[in-house]
Amino acid sequence: LKTSDGRLVRLRTAFVSGTETGTDTPRDVRPRLFTCTSGPADDHPAPDRGEDTPTVLDAALARLVGHGAPAHRMWLPVPVTSPTLDDLLAQHEQTPLSAPIALVDNAFAQRRDVLAVDLTGAGGHAAVVGATRSGKSTVLCTLLLALAAAHTPAEVQFYCLDFGGGTLAAVADLPHTGVVAGPGDGELAGRTVAQLQALIRRRESGREPVADGYGEVFLVVDGWGALRAVDEEGRPGMEDAITAMAMHGLAYGVHVIVAASRWAELRPALKDQLGTRIELRLGEPAESEMDRTAARHLADSPPGTGITRDGRLFRVARPQLYGMDAAGAADDMRGRSAGRAAVPVRLLPALVQRTSVPAPGASATHVTIGIGESELRPLAIDFAESSHLIVLGDTCCGKTAALRTLCAQLTATCTPQQVELHIVDVRRTLLGAVDTGHLAGYLMSAGMLGEHLCGLVERLRTRLPGAGVTQQQLRDRSWWSGPEIYLIVDDYELITGAGHDPLAALLELLPHARDIGLHLVLARRAGGAARSMFTAVPSTLRELGSAGLLMSAGPEEGALLGSARPARLPPGRATLVVRGRADERVQIGWSAPP
Repeated sequence: LKTSDGRLVRLRTAFVSGTETGTDTPRDVRPRLFTCTSGPADDHPAPDRGEDTPTVLDAALARLVGHGAPAHRMWLPVPVTSPTLDDLLAQHEQTPLSAPIALVDNAFAQRRDVLAVDLTGAGGHAAVVGATRSGKSTVLCTLLLALAAAHTPAEVQFYCLDFGGGTLAAVADLPHTGVVAGPGDGELAGRTVAQLQALIRRRESGREPVADGYGEVFLVVDGWGALRAVDEEGRPGMEDAITAMAMHGLAYGVHVIVAASRWAELRPALKDQLGTRIELRLGEPAESEMDRTAARHLADSPPGTGITRDGRLFRVARPQLYGMDAAGAADDMRGRSAGRAAVPVRLLPALVQRTSVPAPGASATHVTIGIGESELRPLAIDFAESSHLIVLGDTCCGKTAALRTLCAQLTATCTPQQVELHIVDVRRTLLGAVDTGHLAGYLMSAGMLGEHLCGLVERLRTRLPGAGVTQQQLRDRSWWSGPEIYLIVDDYELITGAGHDPLAALLELLPHARDIGLHLVLARRAGGAARSMFTAVPSTLRELGSAGLLMSAGPEEGALLGSARPARLPPGRATLVVRGRADERVQIGWSAPP
């Protein structure tokens, strides 16, 4: 051996690759008589011990096994499978609204830590972001199961919008789950959002008692991009409503959890509210908001693998509880819930009889038309606030029935001295709808309407305030007396077919409608309405902020009333558009034709 100073050191090594002969057989060491004589040696080849014969090194290692302390392992073995939720719950110290969802590989500390999300305080809203087949839905299932395992249905409740592939159906049977709405349940999804909005309003106003049956409420959206597409197809305001819920809901016990394919899918107004963020494998690692370098290492990782803010990898737990899958655990918990369950989501009925709808506060200008979606309570149009009404919709959507209901409500709650009705009905579909003293004119053509308006306009002009009217009279509208006048026009497009609009005689009076007690109600087909709305009378009504009922219509018509987009709706269903208020779906009360 040559050393550093050039000296040679003699050494002798042991040969450990040779066959181990062993020392188990005792040897006879007594002296023996030497009887060998000269002659050729016998040819006795060495026995073949085979390839499996142990070497000296093998024998030495076999004798060392089990003696002394094992050496420290530098790295933990790579996990072959994901942990289960049962494994995590056994290691997690439970606190309110805290849920273990994954194991974090803490390599430098040679251990694996439980990753738990804390949904209290600023972290009450959460986002799960990952590419297709990265495990987003599994994260949501694991999170909901973990919360359900530690809380009763009176403490936490889940309302799920599943646009990500149907995985959340596994937790539909949890007693904590109020609803799981799929991609084909646009109405149910919208109603779910509306119900939670109403809950926030009640809690904010203090009208709702402390024990309202809800507890902490979680709105879970799997597939944010798909929800935005549904929103654009005719369920207006759903994205804006959820964003507003995220901004104000935490103070009233309402949490929002969304799953998206990219961080860019979340608009800043919503994204800034999501304090808890879980990032799985992304389609483009450069878009990572945790650690771009670590995100590149997830390209070939199995589903359920993600990274934390400090670049550590984690594996999401499989949603297995009590040794069962998510659906089995949900059934088990429902059986042990003793009948307690989340508040269900109620839908607007497909048919509402007009006579079954209460009409609180009914007057000549306050007309109840049906049931509103937000509170599932009677909804009224205030003609003192919006003097006129526009009704748009396709054939057989219920426009004429809506006018019939309006007439019936006015005649049922007001006297002829309070309300006067003038009906324009070219197709005679309102014939017999009003057979009381409230009816001051039934007109069946544009010519009849033109003649009738001559006298009506002169009568209304006498109600215009003159120079001698005082401010107090203007405030009380006491310089004239008489009924509120409703001019109800069905199939407006039929009386303007020749290019002449008989209603143009009212143009000078429409801005003064509130002062003179005039209310114009127009109903027409939605087809071609976008162009018609720019003609004189409809354009003036829009400028005056008239209320609108947008019934079933094709989405290709574009925005017709305010920001409301047309959609295919069941008969009698409409979107009520009122300036200064959020658009609301309403089921109009049904009045059978006479």
